[in-house]
Amino acid sequence: MGKLIETTTSESLTVRDNRTGKTHTIPIVDNAISATAFKQFSSPRKPGEREENETEKGLRVHDKGFLNTAVIHSEITYIDGEAGVLRYRGYPIEQLALKSTHLETAYLLIYGSLPTRDQYNLFETEVMRHSVMHADTEGFFQSFRYDAHPMSMLTSAFAMLGSYYSEANPSLQGEFF
Repeated sequence: MGKLIETTTSESLTVRDNRTGKTHTIPIVDNAISATAFKQFSSPRKPGEREENETEKGLRVHDKGFLNTAVIHSEITYIDGEAGVLRYRGYPIEQLALKSTHLETAYLLIYGSLPTRDQYNLFETEVMRHSVMHADTEGFFQSFRYDAHPMSMLTSAFAMLGSYYSEANPSLQGEFF
């Protein structure tokens, strides 16, 4: 369920749809407007207009190359590509790369703060206890070309790992939906 956002007139955008003459007010939250707010800007389809335009379902927002699109409001990541800024939970990526381990950063992303020594030790123990891989995994990764894209390898690895944990797959247990 989304949160109800209250705004004042100064925290909104008023837009007039010249096709229909209707005026709409769109809330501005965190210096952004919701793209779905433009769905209220609907009008009848014009004769000869492409059905795929879906004019009667409201306006769509076109942002070629995502040059001005905030995909999501995130408590975890802040990115400003133009300024070269990347932060996780408020920490600059450079600081995390130089002063934190991979597991400390993983803990930060999951739990929202860097771990204390005791938290880190427990987290490390749990991660290591669950990190054993089947011997066939090495051969799986070696089967990729030397220049394979990491995302292709990752998605394939998820599918491969599913075959090793039949208890997590009801269809392999004879149980069907």
